[in-house]
Amino acid sequence: MRIFILICSLLMLSACARSPEKQTAEFYQWYTSAINEPNGKIFFASPELNRWVDSSTMDRLKKAYENDDENIYADYFTYSQDVSSQWPGNIIVSPSYHVPGGVAVNVMLGSWDEPSMMGFLTVYLVQRDGEWKITRVRMPKMEQYLP
Repeated sequence: MRIFILICSLLMLSACARSPEKQTAEFYQWYTSAINEPNGKIFFASPELNRWVDSSTMDRLKKAYENDDENIYADYFTYSQDVSSQWPGNIIVSPSYHVPGGVAVNVMLGSWDEPSMMGFLTVYLVQRDGEWKITRVRMPKMEQYLP
């Protein structure tokens, strides 16, 4: 009987955890909203990013920006220099799929009303202490490599 209760408890706890899809969608809703606010500048020492981004990725991002790394030519999380005001309300996240070391999801930012501002990304995540954290972002056929 105790084993049954333990198994049920574990299943209930795992059901409460955010899925990688939900975590990614929430991140991009927050990030694209915050980056468009006039006083809401996001920088790579921002503690808010720690909620969604793995600490090793944050360290590598800080290092790349401090050294003016030539591989970082656009915003790392959107692969763009401009963020459309339509993005926060137009985020589509695919079901996750397994990749070595974690999972990945495909993300579409934008709407068909503004095709020149649409973004297509692949976001890689790992689970740390029960939370899904972003470890890598890339575009199809293009990647900004972190040191």
